[in-house]
Amino acid sequence: MSEATPPASVSIRGFLTVVLLVGAGSIVILTSLLLDQRLRSFLQERYDHDLFRAAQTLITLTKESEEGVELDFAGEFMPQFETAEGGDFFEIWLADDSMLEASESLAGGYIPVPRHPVAAPRYQDIEGAPLGRCRVLTLPFVPQREGPEEYGPFDEEGVLTADAEEIGDHADRQVTLLLARQRDEFDRFLHMIRAWIWGSQALLLVLIICLVRAALSGGLKPLTAIRSQVEAIDPRNLATRIHLDQPVDELTPVVNQLNHLLHRLEEAVVRERRFTSDVAHELRTPLAELRTFAEVGLRNRDDLAMLHSFLNDIHEVSLEMQQLVENLLELSRCDGGARQSIVERVDLRAVVQKAWSRAAESVDEGRLQLAGPRQLDVLTDRGMVEQIVQNLVNNALTHGADGGHISIDLAAHPRVALTVANPAPLLSESDLPLLFDRFWQKDSARTGGKNSGLGLAIVAAFSNHLGLDLTATLQHGQIVFTLTFPEAACADLPDAAQPADAAAP
Repeated sequence: MSEATPPASVSIRGFLTVVLLVGAGSIVILTSLLLDQRLRSFLQERYDHDLFRAAQTLITLTKESEEGVELDFAGEFMPQFETAEGGDFFEIWLADDSMLEASESLAGGYIPVPRHPVAAPRYQDIEGAPLGRCRVLTLPFVPQREGPEEYGPFDEEGVLTADAEEIGDHADRQVTLLLARQRDEFDRFLHMIRAWIWGSQALLLVLIICLVRAALSGGLKPLTAIRSQVEAIDPRNLATRIHLDQPVDELTPVVNQLNHLLHRLEEAVVRERRFTSDVAHELRTPLAELRTFAEVGLRNRDDLAMLHSFLNDIHEVSLEMQQLVENLLELSRCDGGARQSIVERVDLRAVVQKAWSRAAESVDEGRLQLAGPRQLDVLTDRGMVEQIVQNLVNNALTHGADGGHISIDLAAHPRVALTVANPAPLLSESDLPLLFDRFWQKDSARTGGKNSGLGLAIVAAFSNHLGLDLTATLQHGQIVFTLTFPEAACADLPDAAQPADAAAP
C-alpha cells in the first residue's frame, strides 16, 4: 500500500500577506476606477455645459425677420471663432440645407458631421482632418422673430424648451447649429487628473505593501521567537522553558501550555532514567546472589546438603524477582489503561483482616488496632482493593517503628474511608510527595532489606484507576494514609455499614 502524501505546509506569513495585499489592492483598484469614472463623467458634463453655453450665445444672436434669418455676429466679442488657434468652430444651416454662416476659424473648411435634423441636442467626438480631435454639439432650434411673436428655444436658465413637437410644427423655419471645440487641452487636463489619481493610488498601494510587511514582521515576531526556542530544545536540555520578551494575549496560553508540557516531559524523562537505573539496581542484587549460589554450588557438587540449601535460596531469590516483575507489569497495565476492573460487593473489614492475617505471620498481632463498623460494604474491584490494603499493611509493618502500633480505621460517613496509620519518626514533610514514586526509599543506598519500593506506587496507581482519593499526611510522628471511596461506590448499598466494633481481628 502506497503511503499517503503529506499535505503541503502552509505559511501563516504568506497567507496573511496574500490575503491582505489582494484585499487592499482590490479596494485600491476599485476605488481608483470609481473615482476615475466619476471624475471623468463630472468633467465631461462641465465641458459639455460650457459648449452648450457657447451655443446658446450664438442662438440668441440668430434672428428671423421679414428679410429672412440672419446672424448678428461680431468677431471682436468672440475671438475664439476668428482663427483656428482659438479652437472653436461653428456652422449654422437653414432648413433648406443651405449654410447661413460659418466661423472664420474654419478657414473654408467644414465640420465633418451629418447635418440632418435631430430632435434633441446631440454630443459626439470627432478626430482627424480637417479639425483634429473635437467635441461637436448638434443643436436644432427655431430662431426668434423680431416683433410681438417670438419663439425662443431656451428658458431663463438656458434650458432648451422647444421640444420635438414644437420644432416639428416649425420645420420650415428650423435651423441647425453645429458647434465644435477642440478638446486637446481638455484631454491633456483629463489625462493629468487620471495620472494623479492612478499615481497616488499606486503610491498608496506601495505604502500598503510596506505597511503590511512591517506589520506582519512585527506581529509574527513572537511566533518566530517561539519557533526558534522550540527548535533549540532537545533531550539534553528539557529544562529549557519558552519565554516571550513581552506577553501576547493570543500566545500566552500557548506558551504556558508548552512550558507545562515541557515540564511534564522533563519529569517523565527523569522518571524513566531513574526507573531504568532503579530496575537495574533492584535486579543486580538478586542476579548477583543467583550467580554466587551457582558458582559455589558448581565448586561443591558433592555436598548435597549445601546444594539443597542453595536451591532453597535460589527459589526465594526467584520469587523476589518474580514479584518485582509482576509489580512492574501491574503498573504498566495501569499506565496503559489495559487493567480491567470487575465491580462487585466487597466487605472492607474482611479485606483488612485478610491482609493482616497474611502479613502478621511473623509479628505480634497485638500491634494492630482496628476500629470501625463490623461490616462495611462497597462496590469496587475486589482484587485491586485487596492489593491496595495489603501493600498499605505491609508498608506499615516494614517501615513502622519496631513494636509500634498500626491503626486502621473504617468510616462510613460522610463517605466510605479507610485510614492506615503507623509511627514514622524518620519521615519529614519533604518526603510526602515522593512516597508514591516508583522505587523510592528513604534510604537512598537501599540497605533497608528486600523491599523494592513499588508497594506504594501500586497503591497510587490502583487508587487512581478505581477513582479513589488517596492522601498521605504526617500527624504527631505518624504517617497516615487515607483512602476515600467515591459516593457511587456505596450508592446502592444503604445497609452496607453494621454497628461499630473496636476489637482487633
